[in-house]
Amino acid sequence: MGKFSRLLEKALKKSVADAASQASRPSPVRTNQNAFQPAPVTYPTRYVPSLRSIERRWRIVDGDAENSVKAAACSYFQDLLSQVIADTVIVRVVEQKDAKLPDDWTYINDSEVALVDDNGVAISLFNRRDLEFVGCEVGEYVACAVLRGPYHGDNCKFLSVLMSDFAAEHQDEISERKRMSRLMGMDMPLGLDYAEVNIDGVEWQLDHHPDRKLHTGSTRWLPVPKGSKAKPHIVLSLDGVDAREITGRNMCYGAFAAHVGEQPVACVSLQRESLASNSSIYYKIMVAYK
Repeated sequence: MGKFSRLLEKALKKSVADAASQASRPSPVRTNQNAFQPAPVTYPTRYVPSLRSIERRWRIVDGDAENSVKAAACSYFQDLLSQVIADTVIVRVVEQKDAKLPDDWTYINDSEVALVDDNGVAISLFNRRDLEFVGCEVGEYVACAVLRGPYHGDNCKFLSVLMSDFAAEHQDEISERKRMSRLMGMDMPLGLDYAEVNIDGVEWQLDHHPDRKLHTGSTRWLPVPKGSKAKPHIVLSLDGVDAREITGRNMCYGAFAAHVGEQPVACVSLQRESLASNSSIYYKIMVAYK
């Protein structure tokens, strides 16, 4: 029995040792029950627009900088513009395709150009038709006022492109050039004189036409009857046809009288609907002179 007792005692000690060893090990955990460990994230350095600040005085008029045109307050650019500290900065005007925009940028509109910093990163968009009004072209640098204003209920920053000295001094002429270019359907030079007159549809001497038509225009004086003190009448001819006789009582008389006999740069007629209840038509004649 002594030998059996020793074997039993040895087996018991081994069992106790194995149990202690098993207790010191971590319990196995199923793979799908492991605690989520987020992967380390490296946040990119926040981009700060590289802009040159300048000293240029401007004052606020009706919520905007005087002698300026607002750039688009696109929400995407707010993160960049919020970091601009200066009151006035220099940006470059480029085509959208030449600006650095987000990889997923889809708003490509030929009617708008991009305003970029020194690294070519777009920080705003600007309406192309306002380029001449502020006195710049694509590829040039312009000064912009940095302003704050409401945007979707929040206080945001936006750029307002400041006019060049020439543009600021010739706002009326530039506005007139833009208006007449639109109405006449062609790019009209700056500094032209314009004379306009309306002709009722029932008095129209040429073939009727819709929309816009280009004509060969001319003017001449009518002789004044002997003894009359009235201003001489002016005859406006279109394509060789006498279309309208303009008297001194017409508001357009002075504009035509200043250029009687001169060759117009352009002459256009536009068909328009009358505001009268009978829905009649009339023709607006616009003549441009140097």
